Amino acid sequence: MSKIYEQNIGILLKQMPFLKEKINVLNKIEIENTTMLRGEQEKLEFFENGNYYKVCSAYPQEEAEFLTRGMEEKKDNLVIVYTIANLALLHKIMEKMTADGRILVYEPNLYLLKYALTNYDLSFLLESEKVVLLFGFEATEEVKFVIRNGCGIEWKNLVKNICVISPPNTILYKEKNHYITKIFLEILNVQINLLGNSLEDIFFGLENNYKNVDAIIENSDLREIKNKFRGYPAIIVASGPSLDKNIDILQKAQDKAVIITCDASYQACRKHNVKPDAIASIERGEATYKFYYEGKTFDENMVLVGPSLLWPKLIEEYPGRKIITNRVNYGIDKWWEDNFDNFYYLEQGASCANVAFIYAFYAGCNPIILMGQDLAYTENKIHSDLTHTKYEGANQGKSKEGLLVEDIYGNMIPTAGVYNWFRNWFEAMIIAFPDLKVIDATEGGAKIHGSEIMTLQEAISAYCRQEIPMHLVDCLSEEVILEPSVYIEKYKHLIEETKKQKECLKNLQRCVLKYYEMLKEIYKKELEKMSKGQLAEEIIKLQEGDKIINEIMKNPSASTYFQQLIQQTIIRMKALGMELTVESVRRNIILQANLMATIKASISKINQEYDKMIAFLEEKKAKREAELKKC
Repeated sequence: MSKIYEQNIGILLKQMPFLKEKINVLNKIEIENTTMLRGEQEKLEFFENGNYYKVCSAYPQEEAEFLTRGMEEKKDNLVIVYTIANLALLHKIMEKMTADGRILVYEPNLYLLKYALTNYDLSFLLESEKVVLLFGFEATEEVKFVIRNGCGIEWKNLVKNICVISPPNTILYKEKNHYITKIFLEILNVQINLLGNSLEDIFFGLENNYKNVDAIIENSDLREIKNKFRGYPAIIVASGPSLDKNIDILQKAQDKAVIITCDASYQACRKHNVKPDAIASIERGEATYKFYYEGKTFDENMVLVGPSLLWPKLIEEYPGRKIITNRVNYGIDKWWEDNFDNFYYLEQGASCANVAFIYAFYAGCNPIILMGQDLAYTENKIHSDLTHTKYEGANQGKSKEGLLVEDIYGNMIPTAGVYNWFRNWFEAMIIAFPDLKVIDATEGGAKIHGSEIMTLQEAISAYCRQEIPMHLVDCLSEEVILEPSVYIEKYKHLIEETKKQKECLKNLQRCVLKYYEMLKEIYKKELEKMSKGQLAEEIIKLQEGDKIINEIMKNPSASTYFQQLIQQTIIRMKALGMELTVESVRRNIILQANLMATIKASISKINQEYDKMIAFLEEKKAKREAELKKC
């Protein structure tokens, strides 16, 4: 390998270490004496569809200038370029790129990629935090993983500023290029949507959290199970239609695997004499409690695992030990977590089975065996007959979205967008942790890329050969009955911290109001009569909005409630570009004024919710104090 290649690969892996497996594939490609390439440097040609095609024209500089004509000089561009082998073009893009611009480079031809990395010093490109490189002939889940992990918040800001640069020869890979672009935009949009929900939705989660305060105080420490089952298998029991096929043999794995059931699957386990180590839950609404917990009997040695914002009665009435964790590691959720010593963040995905999987992974289990994890409408069923029909009526379903997905047999079956979301999470985990073996023993349903497909009988025979050293509940410290004073001190602390949050929001509201009034005054001015210099002075005043946004993002409460609004405003402001015109200044003012007005009105609602939380905690404190007096 050439020194240039080693240098380029070293930079690439430093920037994106998760590309290690893809680089191993690339290392094996030979470009010497291959018929896939001919010529050198600017005369290089590649072979495709029975013909040779030039990488660039005989006039590379002029071609590069022409291809980059769509890059607006006074705008932060998000450039998608379909080649890495045209060196002059890449230099021109970097030359025109603004400080806040970003570049996605996609090279579908691995021979061209290997040639470029072997012969071109690409440090100017690969060392830049503005650049993400995608390569390979197939758009697999690896591509999605790279985009999710490589494209940060700055990329999302530019979704309205996209410039696609497609050299003439890339028409040969038109379908692949379009597919990559489609996936890229879909992921950015999903990530933007995940930044926040409505205030009412956030309040709902907050209320569940503070109503579960006693459970969090009493919570078993997550760290007690860390790697306690290293090298032992786990079986995750989900409630997909295929569960009916193999639930009858699950009992063979009893005491030979850490068995974690989804709450919907627990009764099916009981019917087949299976005692799971844990039951996983994720839904925060009352319906889950009503369907799967209310009036039910549970083994006291089975640990409840899931997020802290579960329906309060579910947690309150559950008879066994609990390990509840924080689901979000920022904003108001992070602030809430930081107020407890035994409460931690654990990335839990979006489904019950995702929750079960991450707890098994945290406990060190390997392999992790999935069953009942169809993630599709197998035989047009929604769920297993053993788990859902009684509660939800007819167990028939089809994709209302018209989505199809490859199943484990290579056929296309209907699915739902939310099921794909759950599946993508599993696939991301498989990519992120290559030493983790994931076995899909569902015996039906959607193909989970990266998993090994086996029957449950095969998986049990191969991996469940010896007894596990203990059960999950045995890892936990002995349960201690806490004195009322412990609860009282925690309530006092939370009340004081909540009051501080309220005061921070009130101060922010005053700043927002002051700035909003200034925006109105600027808008009233006769901007049309101003010189460029005078307009520039007005723009400088508008930078006060950046300071307010920075303060909001530093405040745990405000960042949770307003990050989606701020993101959408930034996207629209970036779309205006940097050209100084009366119209751009007015649009800037309107966008910021709308944002500030919304924030100002919302803070009053947020503080009303905090008042409810304080009142709830005060009431609990009073009750505990009354108990203490009786003692």
